[in-house]
Amino acid sequence: MSNLYLCSDDFIRYQGKPDRLEPDKDLNGLHALHRLYETKEGWVFLTAPLDEEWENLCKALSRLDLINEPRFNSHLARLRHDEALTAILWPIFRNGTADEWESYLTKFDVACARADGLRYEDFLLTDPGIKEAGLVVDVEHSTTGKMKRVSPAIHFSMTPGRAAGPHILGEDTSNILKELGNSLQEITDLRTKGIIN
Repeated sequence: MSNLYLCSDDFIRYQGKPDRLEPDKDLNGLHALHRLYETKEGWVFLTAPLDEEWENLCKALSRLDLINEPRFNSHLARLRHDEALTAILWPIFRNGTADEWESYLTKFDVACARADGLRYEDFLLTDPGIKEAGLVVDVEHSTTGKMKRVSPAIHFSMTPGRAAGPHILGEDTSNILKELGNSLQEITDLRTKGIIN
């Protein structure tokens, strides 16, 4: 259920639902205002899909002319002219470093973050906020001992999820076969014949 909730946009259908946006051919993002930009040193991820965020970005970049530009004066217009907007923004970001852009744009309430620092797995294992939120926990594995595991991101009161060590090959075979109605003798025979672990 938690995965269904996280991916709910893919499971919801209604008449007139807009098509799902797909990443560009270089996989830098979904559109000009939700994508990676290369800077003078490093990469940033910018997301400013709302009109207020777009206006704040234009103010921060000293490009007030873009706010009322017919190609960019609404969210749909910006999507229709995505390549043109990307072509305008790309060289602007090359004028500063990733750290400079992150620091500068966040002062204007524009979401912009350095995107080439820690690898994702290193971030998950070392970020204090991740640990405090309980998104990564220590678990015991039956053969390797203590290890870190990503815990469920969504918690339900009636059916709480849990993070545990990964199962070893065949660990659950007997229980599953019993649940399916196999007798202990049938399971033993399957194991003797090498059909199951």
